[in-house]
Amino acid sequence: MRAPVNTAAVQRRVVATVRAAGGDHPEVAASVLAVRGTSGLAPDAFARRAGVHPDVLRRAEAGEICRDQLPGPLRRMVPPA
Repeated sequence: MRAPVNTAAVQRRVVATVRAAGGDHPEVAASVLAVRGTSGLAPDAFARRAGVHPDVLRRAEAGEICRDQLPGPLRRMVPPA
């Protein structure tokens, strides 16, 4: 039996990794990555399902886009600050 995943710890690790890589919006990246990760979809399939261009998804997952600039489907995945 697998141990439960500590999602808060994973979120903190993703935020730290994105921040270290130079992402300006690591909390956005962590939220979008968490939703895509739980979907089990590859980036292109997830972008298609969310109705966004794959490049927009890639930029969001890299922390390059602030929440207010995300397209509606992705913005709804990110809690307000």
